[in-house]
Amino acid sequence: MIIALISYVLFNKGYFMHIKITYRAMDHSATIEKYVRAEVATFEQLFKREEGKPSVEVILQGHTKENHFTVEFVVKSGAYSASARVEGKDVFATIHDATHNITQQIIKQKGKMLDKEHHRPKMQ
Repeated sequence: MIIALISYVLFNKGYFMHIKITYRAMDHSATIEKYVRAEVATFEQLFKREEGKPSVEVILQGHTKENHFTVEFVVKSGAYSASARVEGKDVFATIHDATHNITQQIIKQKGKMLDKEHHRPKMQ
């Protein structure tokens, strides 16, 4: 089993985010890494007002027998945490779907926190 680990800090306009990418049973690809960084950069809007530095762990796993990929995202910050695991045949579409799932989870958590802060009933 091949495992490659890439870890770095994304710095953009005074904003920091720690990102860790793990490749399992697949080779490191600069193209995939660039795509992951672009997708993770979309989280900036979710955390831009939050204190501290959010961390994002991305696990990319290739399955040679079934010819598909598993992508897992784990996002943690001071107030929020979310995880998503998506499987698919196209690694880029799978990364995008996992990113979308994380975004929706964080937005939902933020909505719940706002409802508690303002003592409003939850909108369903």
